[in-house]
Amino acid sequence: MDKFLKSKTAGFVLPFIATIVLLALWELVVIIFKIPPFSLPAPSAILQATINFTPQLIANSWRTLWTTLVGFVLAVGFGVILGFMIGYSRIAYLTLYPLLVAFNTIPKAAIVPLLAIWMGANAKPAVITAFLLAFFPIAVNVALGLDTVEPEMKDVLRSLGANQVETFQKIGWPHTLPYILPHSKLPLRLPSSER
Repeated sequence: MDKFLKSKTAGFVLPFIATIVLLALWELVVIIFKIPPFSLPAPSAILQATINFTPQLIANSWRTLWTTLVGFVLAVGFGVILGFMIGYSRIAYLTLYPLLVAFNTIPKAAIVPLLAIWMGANAKPAVITAFLLAFFPIAVNVALGLDTVEPEMKDVLRSLGANQVETFQKIGWPHTLPYILPHSKLPLRLPSSER
């Protein structure tokens, strides 16, 4: 038994079994207590509705995907630029970082209805919502990643004549990636001409 629990198979089999048991219990609870579908639909009813409304689900899923991706791409672009400014400029840090933190404390759920009223029920509020959700963590993590770069590495590039943008490109950006994408561990290497 211990050997099975330590195997990779257990990591797939046990959650699958737990999911099947949970769905079976859910179905039984709905049947036994006669819970109305508008309160808690049974898994079988959810599956049937998914089959019946497949075209609509695919169309809306596609719309959600592209609005989320557009918002995320914009957030990465603006977040990296702002994080770069905050990480490398003391004036930008003192001026923008408190505003960034203060604006981030506003619940996004409070902003979404306003966006829908101002712009209508279309793709624009969805893109802006995706942007707002991703922008602040990216900007803060880029700034944090730049702040944790070893001063010696910056000094080496500065002594080789690198400006702030080149320093960001060579060591800043690779150093911030683990803060943005937690599982990305890129090796920090100087180009062959700068070794």
